[in-house]
Order: sequence, then C-alpha cells, then structure tokens
Amino acid sequence: MTDRRPLTRVARGLGVAITAVTAGVLWTARPAAQPRPPIAIVGARIVDGSGNEPFTGTIVVSGGRISAVGRQVEPPADAERIDGTGKTVLPGLIETALRAPLLEAGDAGRRPLGLMLAAGVTTAAAPDGASVPAAAAPDASQPRLLPAVTSESPGRAPPLPPGVREGRNGTLAVSLADDPRAGVTAVRSLNARIAFAALVREDGSLDVAAATASGLTPLEAVTAMTGSGAWALGLQSDRGLLAPSMRADLVVVAGDPTVSLDALAQVERVFLGGVDVDRATLMRPPPEPAAPTAAAPAPAPPPASSKAAPAPPRVRARGAKGAKTAPPPATPAAAATDTPPASSGAPTPELSPDAAPAAAPAATVAPSVASARLRDALLDDFERGDTVSAVGPAWMGSGSEGAGSATTLIMGRVVKGFRDHALLVSARMGGGTDPYARAALKLDPDDRPVDVSRFRGLRFDARGEGRYRVIFVTRAVDDGRYHLSYFSGSPLWTPVSIPFASIGQNGAGARVPWSGRDVVEVRFEMVRDAGRLGWLELDNVTFY
Repeated sequence: MTDRRPLTRVARGLGVAITAVTAGVLWTARPAAQPRPPIAIVGARIVDGSGNEPFTGTIVVSGGRISAVGRQVEPPADAERIDGTGKTVLPGLIETALRAPLLEAGDAGRRPLGLMLAAGVTTAAAPDGASVPAAAAPDASQPRLLPAVTSESPGRAPPLPPGVREGRNGTLAVSLADDPRAGVTAVRSLNARIAFAALVREDGSLDVAAATASGLTPLEAVTAMTGSGAWALGLQSDRGLLAPSMRADLVVVAGDPTVSLDALAQVERVFLGGVDVDRATLMRPPPEPAAPTAAAPAPAPPPASSKAAPAPPRVRARGAKGAKTAPPPATPAAAATDTPPASSGAPTPELSPDAAPAAAPAATVAPSVASARLRDALLDDFERGDTVSAVGPAWMGSGSEGAGSATTLIMGRVVKGFRDHALLVSARMGGGTDPYARAALKLDPDDRPVDVSRFRGLRFDARGEGRYRVIFVTRAVDDGRYHLSYFSGSPLWTPVSIPFASIGQNGAGARVPWSGRDVVEVRFEMVRDAGRLGWLELDNVTFY
C-alpha cells in the first residue's frame, strides 16, 4: 500500500502557495482610483494672460494642467465638453499682496477667502509682515496662499512712489487701495511690467471699480491680474498663462472683460488645478443666529361688535422683518412676452458691482420714444434675392474717410451653398486713425426704436479673418459710445453668439445701462490698418 502522506503534505503546500499567489494577483489587479476625464471648453473667447488679443478656440485640461489650447484644437473623445459659446476663459486671477484683514484666523477669515476664490482669484500672496495661516492648505475652498514676496532690490533708488511695491522679475505692483491711476502713471514712466496689489476688498470681492479707474485698458488690466501677477510672484512658468503644461487655474465669465472689466463680476465657473470649484457653496450666506423666542401673549377676546364683517388684514411695510408681501402684479410688457426680459438674469456689464441696489430703477428707465415690437427674431437669412432684409430695411455699407483716402467697400449677396446665400462685405481700408468698414441694418422701416428686451442676445453664422465687432445703436446713448462686443473670424463657417450680458461701452464717460428697449440699428464692423484688405461673410442673423 502506497503511503500518501508525503503527497498530501506537498498538495497542502501547493494549495497554500497557490492561494497566496492568487491573493497577490487579485490585490495587484484591484482597480486604482480612476483619474478625472479631460475637460474641454469648446468655442470660447480665450484671453490667454499674455496681453495678446483674444481669440475663439478650445482649451483642454487634463491631470490638473492645460494639455492643449488653440483655434483648431480637437477635444479628446473621452473629454467632458463644456460649451463656451459667448463666454470668456482667462487664467485664474492673481493677487500679489492681500489686504491684511483677509488673513484673519477662524471662520471670519475663511469666508472672505472662499468668496475670493468664487470671484476667480486662485492665487494670493500675503502682505508685507503677514504670514500665511497654518490652516491655509491648498484645497477647493480658498485660493492658494503664498508668503509675502520679498523685494529683489532693497534700498531701491529712486524709491518707488506711494502705492507701488516691487515684485519679482522687475514687475511693479500697483495697489488698488491707494491711487491706482497715479501708480500706473508712475510705473509706466519706469517702463516696468504692471501687476495689481490689493485687488480684493476686505469682504472677498474684486475691486473692479478701482481697476477700471487705473487708466489701463480692459485688456491691460486683465493682463495685470493674470500673467503679470504671475511674473510678480515668480510663478510665470507655472500659472497665469493659458498655454500647454501650465497649471489649470481657469475662470469662465459670461462676458468679455477685454471690453469692460464689469464682465469679471459675471463669473460662471472657476477651476483650481482642473477641479471645478463649488461656487454655490462658497457664496452661500452664513446661517443667521436664531433669534430668541418669547411666549406670545394670549389674544384678547374679540369684542361683541366683531361678529359683523371682519376687519381687513393690516398691510405691513415692504422690507419689515418677517413681513409677508403679495407678489407684484405683472406689468403689461412682461405679460406680452413669452420669455423674461434680459435684465431679469445676470447683471449687465455696464452696471458696476459697487452700485447700490437703490440705483437699479434708474437703469431700467424706458426711452421717451415709443418702441416698436419686432415681429420675428430673424433679421436676415439672405434668401430673398434682393437687398431687403427679413425685417424690411436694406443692409447699408459704409466706411471711414481718413486723411488722404477713404475706405472702399463692396457688399452684396453671394452663393454660400446649394440654394443658400450669405452677405459678403469686402473692403480696403483708407487712411487716418482706426479705419473701418461697416455693414449696418436698421430694425424698423420708419427708423423707430425697437424693443428686443425679450431676447437674450444676437446669433449669426460668420466667416472671415481677424477680429470684428458688433455694435447695437440705441436712442439712450447720445455720445456715440454704443454698446458693443467682439468676435474673431475663422476661414470656416462658425456660429457666433453675442449675449446681451457680454456687451459694454468703450471709452471714458458716463455709462448708459443696457435695456434692449430702444435699439435702432445693428452694425457689423471690421477695423484694420490703413491700406489693408478685410472681408466678412454673414448668414442667419437672428435674435435668440
């Protein structure tokens, strides 16, 4: 009889070994934490932080860094696509020297830091003599906080003017808490790169009004808050620029900050290292402490005469704490439209974020001239075979008349495809300053203002090269600084949207709030250097 005990011991040993190997294989085969899929913001206006003119394109974020950005970038197949039409993407804003109260410890300090991140500030340095709190670890609830930047040339001669501090790489930061215009003038005389300090108020909001008053153009101011801020902190190779391999600190706004800095108050999304920040939580007001409740006195017995008709309820004043107010009755204008007016959504860029709520009624004063109602949202699809648009009037072409020569313009209907047509505008620019060519359409045959407040913006298909602007001529503006926005042309047909929330006014002077109730004309303009050629094709121009 064969002794099986040695074989049993061998089998038992093999079984233990197999079990161990299997367990090891299973352990190593466990799925690791799945990386976040790439994010692609498609068709957005891109302000890259370098000071270059914006362009329309796509930006792709992967692994906390920017992997691609450009006009012809194709998003990865597994990317989360975000429609950037009508929006602007810019680098996260950089604060070179915080105001000291913002670093207050405890909940009182954490809330302004959260509001600062929700406003788009993703990196901030402490002021001189202050230290970063130990609890300020990078997370998605506050910006990345850095120690104060030390001067590279102590005892600088000549000394810097008040309100200007020295950063790295020869960058000078102008404090918005002092006199920003004087500071900018002084820095320009030194031919230095300009950044901003004290960009954020003590409550965590951006000081957009002070940045606007600095004397910089909107594009220069955005550059001071982004790329130049990174240079001032010595971080220019890591952030402050929308370029491949840079840190994916991004801000998405619903306007064009290169036209008006007020668009920075219309932040829609903030990405910190590629992570979408929960802005709603950061902006949620803190809970109010519960008020002490007292026992309510027993109601007095009603008098005998109260058995007649009961007394009407007392109407409490609006604004009284705990008061219940009936909803206001709908106005005839609101009842006549299918969608709410544009002014009911996000604040328009012409309204300063510092404006008191009491000033809002003045922003919506209707024009004295009665406005006509637009019959249809479509302005023109160029399929009528004549010069008459869908709203009646014909398109009119014009150009600047500069010194020595005037702009020559050719405009007409061209074939776009099978049974499809478009408008072509071709021009050679004349002399003088800022020569332009224009295609304009009046919205009413009798030149009456038209109410388009029920729409959210203007949409059209475009093909061209370079930068263009859309101008909305209104009766409320009497100095020629009409509300406008910009878009970039592409050799391929591209849909373009101009939200009314993104338009603003250029130049100095009193701002006229946008109402949309008195639009007279829509203009498409191209601005080129003297003697240059320009062209633009348009189709399917419509309000939406």
